[in-house]
Parts: sequence; C-alpha cells; structure tokens
Amino acid sequence: MRTFLPPGIPSLSHLQAAAIAKGRLSRAIVLSLGSALALSSCTFTVYLSQESVEKAIAEGYQEQTQIALDSISCPEEMAATAGEVYECSGKNADVSILFTVRPTGEGTDLEWETAQIAMTDTAVEELLKVGIEEQIEVTLDSINCPGEMIAEVGHLYECTVTTGEETATVVVEPTGEDTHFNWSLKQSS
Repeated sequence: MRTFLPPGIPSLSHLQAAAIAKGRLSRAIVLSLGSALALSSCTFTVYLSQESVEKAIAEGYQEQTQIALDSISCPEEMAATAGEVYECSGKNADVSILFTVRPTGEGTDLEWETAQIAMTDTAVEELLKVGIEEQIEVTLDSINCPGEMIAEVGHLYECTVTTGEETATVVVEPTGEDTHFNWSLKQSS
C-alpha cells in the first residue's frame, strides 16, 4: 500500500504512518466514547397521562364531596416534574371547578387541590327563590344574578329580585363551603 502525501509533507515510514493511524483511531475511539457519554447524560421528561390525571381528580373529588363531576379537562401535556403547576377544569350541573395539579417529581405521582369553585347563576337563583319565598312569605316573579360567582369567602354578589312592582337587591355572600352561601336584603339608601 502506498500513501500519497501532498507536496511539502515529508514521507513517513510505515511505523510512523501506523502510529499516526493508531493515534487517529485512538482519538476516534475517545471521541466516540465522549459522544456516548454525552448522550448518556442527556435527560428525558416523563409526562403525566391526561386521562389518568383526570380520572384521579374525578374519583378523589367524588370521594371527598360525594358529588360526581359531569366533565373534567386537563392539559394534554403535563411534565411529571416537581415544581410544575397545571390547571384542570371540572363541571357538574351547578358549578365550575378549577383544580390545581402539582407533580411530586416521584414518577407519575401528583397532588391536586380545588383551587376555585364558581357557582352558576341558575343554581344560586333557584336556591335564593326557595329561601326568600320561605322566609319572607312572598312569591317572586324573577331573580337575576350575575353569571358565575366565585364561591370564596370575601366575595359579595348582588342579585335583583322582583315581585309585582317591587324590586330589591339581595346580597349573596359565599361561606367558603363548596356552594353554600348566605344572603340578605340590601337596605335602600
């Protein structure tokens, strides 16, 4: 085998050529091992199954409240990384519920909690109608409440009630216990 070298490069003995070739081979092996080590130090992300998370929340919520969710929706991609926070939304006939999901970082384990409950205006109006008609002994013609109402202490909502020619404002104050609330007639100024 004869090696052709570019002009200006002295010819090498077979031993020198072998040493250089061996050096290239050694560098190639080192580079290959280095690449393999670099690849082995790459990380990958474990994702939570959307279906599993939705099922865990629905079952846990029903176990805690004895109320089944009609639907629940979570993000499609949720990394199972500690410190990440995701939101899922659930609904049943009377409420919309926002859940906070936090992966623990231990495989696909997670923690979830109810972040917010919003009562529908229809549910509040029905409960108000019954409560007001029983306590004040009057038949209401209409009740109008503002859309969904966050069921948290500190929030106040005003609903308008009408009976005959009279209209009054009812203040609705959530108690913080799911969809329970107190109400009172607002005094005219």
